[in-house]
Amino acid sequence: MPLLHPGLFRNRGVRVANIVGPSFSFGMVGWMSILIQFPQIVLGYPALEAGVMSMPRTLAPMVFALFLRPDPARVLPRYSATLPITRIGS
Repeated sequence: MPLLHPGLFRNRGVRVANIVGPSFSFGMVGWMSILIQFPQIVLGYPALEAGVMSMPRTLAPMVFALFLRPDPARVLPRYSATLPITRIGS
């Protein structure tokens, strides 16, 4: 028994999303690898300093996610079954 119904992939949007999503993820991982190696290899910084230089790039999305996230009780009122789960996670 498959996890997803195979007929779901007849939808063009589902097919495109299943190609674009992982491609974007692999691209971002590759880009982050290059961005952390550039200060070490090209600019000559030690690994610790290169890591400290990359901290704002790592911490900024976390800070924005904390303060700019929507309230689940306001955004998901029609999904009453999932509301307790989203409340536990927030």
